[in-house]
Amino acid sequence: MRFKRIRWAAMEFLLKSQKRNRRRLIIEQLILLMLRCLLVMLAGLLLARYIGPPFQKTPRTRSRSRSKNLAPCTSFWLTIPSA
Repeated sequence: MRFKRIRWAAMEFLLKSQKRNRRRLIIEQLILLMLRCLLVMLAGLLLARYIGPPFQKTPRTRSRSRSKNLAPCTSFWLTIPSA
């Protein structure tokens, strides 16, 4: 024995409204997905900026950093006058 389908107005209304809203819901969900992905990418870039090494080092900045680390020799033995 098969079930008999009965069409009633409330169900037809719900099906029509679901078909109308389906495209809008898909677009809204895609926009939300893109915003979430963008947020994760921005958070990753901010963390990489503070955690990781700098993006680019030029030779000029390397030589500057080396010269800053050199200090003149101010040893105690060099300041004693010879007898």
